[in-house]
Amino acid sequence: MSLIRFCYDTEGDILDITFGFGQPNQREGFELNDNIVLFVEKETDRPLGLMFIFYSKLLEQKSLLLAYLAAMPQEQQHRLIKVLTHELLSPFLTLIEPVNREVRIGNPHVNEMAAVA
Repeated sequence: MSLIRFCYDTEGDILDITFGFGQPNQREGFELNDNIVLFVEKETDRPLGLMFIFYSKLLEQKSLLLAYLAAMPQEQQHRLIKVLTHELLSPFLTLIEPVNREVRIGNPHVNEMAAVA
């Protein structure tokens, strides 16, 4: 079972999700576009967190492109696309088109969270 922590800043409309704790010096962050940051454990590529900026606006969109991911080196793109398919992320972020780096943002219910924890 994983610990999932949510922190929502209503004023900034920022949702910060953390999976487990991980060591701060083993945490690596990647900006995927202007509004999404993915945090992974350096050694294992295990997802450690997601940050959504303007979360409520992201929910209104049918899909989003991960423009910054497309600008990364191929090896890093493949690595992060694999992380993006991890079951911990699926309630919040679903990779719907890997070639175009297109995702859908989720708004999970508590019972969905219990299933991945």
